[in-house]
Amino acid sequence: MALLWKVDECPVYHDRIHMRGWRFCSAPPITRLDVLLPEQATPAALVSLGQPSPDVAAHVDPQATHCRFDEWLAVPAGAVGTDFKLRFTFADQTTPDRGTPARCSPAAQGPAPFAFR
Repeated sequence: MALLWKVDECPVYHDRIHMRGWRFCSAPPITRLDVLLPEQATPAALVSLGQPSPDVAAHVDPQATHCRFDEWLAVPAGAVGTDFKLRFTFADQTTPDRGTPARCSPAAQGPAPFAFR
């Protein structure tokens, strides 16, 4: 199993964060993606998961045709400028701890694509 993902952008605007990026795993497929923020007891599900991603399919894997997410999330005041993690849930209901912390800050650019094998 190879889990590939990238947060293209995660800038903060006042009390909201714009999470845009993609995730892909050929098997088992990813069925849910949550953002884990400090100061927030409940993870924020990225419900836009599954948007068209022809760019990812062209450069990463031909099967990655619908793996983008793009949405706005409410951010607790104490979470601005702190690290967040992504939690991946697979079709077999496993949720491996593979979240690499990323920073939630104004005008932040996402890191290079991450690969877990």
